[in-house]
Amino acid sequence: MGGQEPEPAVEAPDRLTPRRLEPFQFFCGVTLVRALAMATAGAMAGALFLAATLMALLVLRRLEIPTGFELSFAIGIVLQGWGNALLLFERIAWYDKAVHFLTPMLVVPPLYLLLARAGAVPSPWANGLRRGTLGVLVVTIALGIALAAVWEVIEGSADRWLGTSLAHGETIDDLYSSLLGSVAAGAVLAWWVMSGGRDLAAERVAAEALAERG
Repeated sequence: MGGQEPEPAVEAPDRLTPRRLEPFQFFCGVTLVRALAMATAGAMAGALFLAATLMALLVLRRLEIPTGFELSFAIGIVLQGWGNALLLFERIAWYDKAVHFLTPMLVVPPLYLLLARAGAVPSPWANGLRRGTLGVLVVTIALGIALAAVWEVIEGSADRWLGTSLAHGETIDDLYSSLLGSVAAGAVLAWWVMSGGRDLAAERVAAEALAERG
């Protein structure tokens, strides 16, 4: 009609403009390419490790955790998957201990947030700041130690009953490394809570935590 204003034109996206490749997408792409290359070369064991790594990364993306924690979880998955696929645990003397330290430090904080979202552990902001932060520290350390112990059982059982070679070095040394990594994980998550992580209203975890306090 005469009085109706025309709708603004929508600009078509410029397909020639380069897009920034996110680290998460880079991990997925490189893992997929390497898995296909190893499968083509007949290295099926390594290809299966990388395929499992890729699946874990894709599942992680759907969990919608805060970006920094998502990236740290992805790095932990990549260290394990690529380490087994490329035999880095056997070829590099310090790699096993480094991964046992880094895995809980990188994986446990986002895992705590997922458990808090599901209501399995208290939200970091359920109580006062000081009490909530102490609870985050204690539970995160305990969670990391428990996961490390379970992983050692899985490695030992797989090696004994399936003929794999997942266990490397002394179990007690691995647990020491995992303990230190768990303490670091608790410190990182506690620092995040104290530094204002609860104000990230755009993230689902933070929004739910704020709703609990309201």
